Amino acid sequence: MAATSGWEYVLDASGQRWLAYYDRDRLLRLRDPKGQERLLVPDDRAQAPSGLALSATDKGTLALWRDKHPDKGLYLLDTDQLTPGATSIKPLEIGADTEPLARFVAQSDAKGLTHLLWYGEKAGQPTGSIHNLYYRNLDRSKQELSPIELVMAGIYPVMASDPQGNLVVFSWQGDVDGRRIVSRFRPASGEFAETVTVADDVSDVTPIFEAFRSGSRWFAIWLSQRGFDKRDFHLEGAHSDDNGKTWKRFDFEDLRGHDIAGLNIATDDEGHILLAVSGRNRSEHDRDKQDVYVIHSTDRGETWSKAVKPRTGDQELLSLFHARNPSVAFGRKPGQVLLVWEDWRDIRSGLYASLSNDYGATWTIADVPLPREPGVNLGLRYEPNAVYAADDGYRVIAERYTDDTLEGKQLVELKLDESSLKSLAESARAERERLAKTGEADLRKRVEGYWKAMQADDYNTTYTYLDPFFKAATPLNIYLSNMGKIKYSEAKIDAITIKGPIAEVVTTIRAHVPEFKAPMTGEVIKQPERVVPVKNRWLWIDGEWVSEFRIESQDIVFTRY
Repeated sequence: MAATSGWEYVLDASGQRWLAYYDRDRLLRLRDPKGQERLLVPDDRAQAPSGLALSATDKGTLALWRDKHPDKGLYLLDTDQLTPGATSIKPLEIGADTEPLARFVAQSDAKGLTHLLWYGEKAGQPTGSIHNLYYRNLDRSKQELSPIELVMAGIYPVMASDPQGNLVVFSWQGDVDGRRIVSRFRPASGEFAETVTVADDVSDVTPIFEAFRSGSRWFAIWLSQRGFDKRDFHLEGAHSDDNGKTWKRFDFEDLRGHDIAGLNIATDDEGHILLAVSGRNRSEHDRDKQDVYVIHSTDRGETWSKAVKPRTGDQELLSLFHARNPSVAFGRKPGQVLLVWEDWRDIRSGLYASLSNDYGATWTIADVPLPREPGVNLGLRYEPNAVYAADDGYRVIAERYTDDTLEGKQLVELKLDESSLKSLAESARAERERLAKTGEADLRKRVEGYWKAMQADDYNTTYTYLDPFFKAATPLNIYLSNMGKIKYSEAKIDAITIKGPIAEVVTTIRAHVPEFKAPMTGEVIKQPERVVPVKNRWLWIDGEWVSEFRIESQDIVFTRY
């Protein structure tokens, strides 16, 4: 898959996993629990699929996607209707003339209905807005679609439902006075109630907009942007106990100013709610790294805990590295929760996890690196939830980058339980002790070797000292073609400062630029010998120190931490 390719999975009624994904050629594929794949859009015609939603059914999954060929529409496939050995797929087109866009939701209930919500840009609608939400449902036993209903104006189709078929839809109306979040409740086998304002005067709302329920209480959570420069971010929400007639608003004040990039939710009917959030504080500046926060409630959202960072240890050091895209899931053991996130504290991206046995109030096993092969980068996507309970433990669907350009990826599965996490915690402790023993002497030897090769014009050797992300993007021949213009005659290390896997090294060098003609202009360039201090950053990657390559004139690096 391309690094930006989307994917989704669901577990059917028997716990079997179905997976849909976009491959490198933007072809949409569906993989069944046995690993057999099929194209969802036939490969014998032009296609431009986009968007993806899956909903579990009794025997399989229902897949929903948008395509522009032969006409713009929303296409729906129920795998329960596929006959063994069938090679052709005839999905249902559900969008008609609503001009659907690539944002939609599909949720199935226990009564055999699948609820479908999307937004389109059909002009001339009675709402007076070009962007409107539309609804219909599929009776899976009969394969019959209900008529399309225009639900309300808005651009974010958000929906929560219960097993009985009751549902609430939400959207943000940004082209009306006051700008507001609105909702409509639809009882099982009934009609939509009147539109209700959930929150007014919410300014701009980002795509971080989710709905869920805990027991009979319905929730919506969104990220709004306020202020002249739109940097006053508010993660806020509302809940209703009367099926959407009235709403009580709440705000996560301790995350005010945080630009939220990921939100993942775990909830049950007993009132336990866990929010896993990633974002960065932009209230003062834009250079903060993303971090992960956890918020929990035990009383169905009446009260919320403070936002807590699951990363332990030196927070000043950890702030140098991104942590993002958390996923969270309740386990089959009451009270047990697994939290997993993408973490760059090892310069390469990896996964870290924490396990709780009290619904996220405390963490029995905290901040443990998950296993990955040497030289490999593992990550998570901001959606979907990558964690689910299975057997006595959990499964994690991770993204493994195919190389250090970070342009391609594969999906891999990790199996975890409480016992394996305890073992991983012990291994991590031993690795931290090993890194602590890797002191200044080892780094000094590497730096001296690098500058010795530079003085000898041995650029084949200096290339081996550079970080793998630069080398993945720049082949050796390209690197060699740009070297040799500066001649180094002396190098002396003045200072070394080590902070975890990062070291700042100051070296005084003696160098000059011999006379040469600029290839484009023919200008003669030369510089006399000078003695100057040079600061380089060295990184501990894959068990050794390497120099982080930086294009000084443009302040460009190839690492991503």
